[in-house]
Amino acid sequence: MFYVLRLAGTAPDVAYEEERALKRSAALAEVRAGDAQRLGQAGWVDQAAGIAHIPIARAMELEVKALRNKPVQAGPVIQPVDIAPSNVTPPPPPVPGT
Repeated sequence: MFYVLRLAGTAPDVAYEEERALKRSAALAEVRAGDAQRLGQAGWVDQAAGIAHIPIARAMELEVKALRNKPVQAGPVIQPVDIAPSNVTPPPPPVPGT
C-alpha cells in the first residue's frame, strides 16, 4: 500500500522560479568576472602595510622557480611504516562455541 503526501498550499510559480534562476546566474557571472579580472592584474591589498597581489600566472612562475632552487627536493611527508612485521604470526581464529 502506498501513501502520497501532498503539502498544503499552491504550486510554485514557474515564471518566478525561472526569474530567480536568471538572477542567480547573472550574479555568479558578475562574481566570476571580478575574480578573473583580479587574478589577471597587480594591485594593492593593503598599501599601508606594503601588501600587494600579482597576476596568478606570474605568481606560479615565481613559485616554480623557487621550488626548483630549493637545496633539497621534496619527499614523502612521513616514511612508510611496516605495520605487520613478517616474523610475527597472527593469532589463531576463535573456536566457535567457546
